[in-house]
Amino acid sequence: MPESQQAEYNEGVLPQILPNWRAKFYADGIGLFPPEGRSRGGVRIRDRRRPLHAAKDLVDDLMVEMNLPGLSRSPIERITTAEGEYAALVTIFGTNGASFERNLGFIFGDDFYTQIDAITTVASDLPFFRKATRELAFYYSIGLGELRRRRYYYEPPAGWMGYPRGLITEWCPPGFPNHKASISAFPARPVVETPAGLLDRTLHELNWFGFRRTQVDEAAPIFNRHKLAGLIWRAAGTYEDGPLIHHDIAAFQDDRFYYVARLESTPPRLEEDRNTFQLVVDSIEPLPHSQPSVMVHDESMLNWVT
Repeated sequence: MPESQQAEYNEGVLPQILPNWRAKFYADGIGLFPPEGRSRGGVRIRDRRRPLHAAKDLVDDLMVEMNLPGLSRSPIERITTAEGEYAALVTIFGTNGASFERNLGFIFGDDFYTQIDAITTVASDLPFFRKATRELAFYYSIGLGELRRRRYYYEPPAGWMGYPRGLITEWCPPGFPNHKASISAFPARPVVETPAGLLDRTLHELNWFGFRRTQVDEAAPIFNRHKLAGLIWRAAGTYEDGPLIHHDIAAFQDDRFYYVARLESTPPRLEEDRNTFQLVVDSIEPLPHSQPSVMVHDESMLNWVT
């Protein structure tokens, strides 16, 4: 989505969720305040924050930063935005002179996140602030476009350590490098790939540079519990004069994306690693679809002043 269209999208949605609220623009986002003033509470939206972390880690850091006794939080709720992006909602409960709720929404991009932060101490406003946070997180546009290289949900191999490399995550087992194995989760890619995308995949993902194949099995059909269907290939070979390495490559396809993961392993723990890889492959979830907005522009925007 172009930046101008993204701005129009957000500016059209915000006043309908928070009619008559005042807006103040900051270098990293926007502040929203009710007509009665900041004593009632407010909402702070911070765009494109880095580095990217899991929602649990972001919430834990914020609770430490608040440095208040007796804080608690709700379970983290995973949602999908109107644009089809991953997002999370959580509420922090506490007391600081008066009881308060801090409602948080996180919208996750490729290498950044947007944080929606709504807080109030007015007991009668608690349901309104929870609802506003949910609606802002659902409708807020980060403008990345749906058909792009993207991460997807899967269950990491238990006990293995993850090493992000761009949109790729490589997992190594306990005891690595003595236990020589890795599982790579590659980003989902649009079914219709550009030449630049094909080159990127060749260079950074499924390249065979320096790998001498000695065995290639025929592809076998696979299905997982999230109703994805695809194929799995198995090959073996060596890099120069190194040990025999086995490659298992699983590839799923839906109507929009390819989802690819790879196991590299060596005997004598090959079958153990294949069992672990099968659990990861079985957990891969298809990317969510964008959802049409039910909101329409109306004259409430005229009362939204800066």
